[in-house]
Amino acid sequence: MIADATRGRIADPSTETASSYLTRWLESRKAARAAGTHQIQDGHLRRYIAPKLGERRLQKLTLPICACCSTTSTLQPRRAQPAPASPVPAHGAR
Repeated sequence: MIADATRGRIADPSTETASSYLTRWLESRKAARAAGTHQIQDGHLRRYIAPKLGERRLQKLTLPICACCSTTSTLQPRRAQPAPASPVPAHGAR
């Protein structure tokens, strides 16, 4: 949205939906990306983002809150957790 403001295309968060904004943003970046990249991003928008957030107004979007620690999620992918230590000692250990 900051880029839109600097270009004179300010999105009105009280009325614009996530889907309309992201579609417009994706089209504005089309020339700067490879065709395959654009197709992948367009597919992600249509398949994953629009069905969940598409009709929500930008003004209503918030970051999810982590219930376990009451902090704002960083939206980072989860890292694999190490396996818990086995209660059975390793072979030969006492």
